[in-house]
Amino acid sequence: MANLIVNAGSEGIYGFGSSGSVSDNTVVNVNNDGILVEEDGISVTSNKIFGTANGIFLGFTSVAAIQGNTITGSATGIEFHCNANPNVHSNIITDVGTALDQVPSAIASSNKYFNVDTIRTGSC
Repeated sequence: MANLIVNAGSEGIYGFGSSGSVSDNTVVNVNNDGILVEEDGISVTSNKIFGTANGIFLGFTSVAAIQGNTITGSATGIEFHCNANPNVHSNIITDVGTALDQVPSAIASSNKYFNVDTIRTGSC
């Protein structure tokens, strides 16, 4: 919590386990995922992510809370990886190529988008 991670290589923060949270961190210039979430028990809230391939990557989670994050200057804001997570909302996504990628068609995700090329893809 409340970490600054700069130029971390492949992953900025890797969240896994049965419970916990990744919150109030700043992640800058990571090659792949700013935050990678692998478990349903890990919430991702109030983080700032800049200049990553994927701001947040949902590995194997379909219920974790992904809320209140700011993602700027990444290729993809949130990579759903075809996980039907209804708890992804209230994020701010700015200056990205794709805001939400590989989102299942049944999922609605209410976020704020600014200067985004594609809001949502759903190739699941």
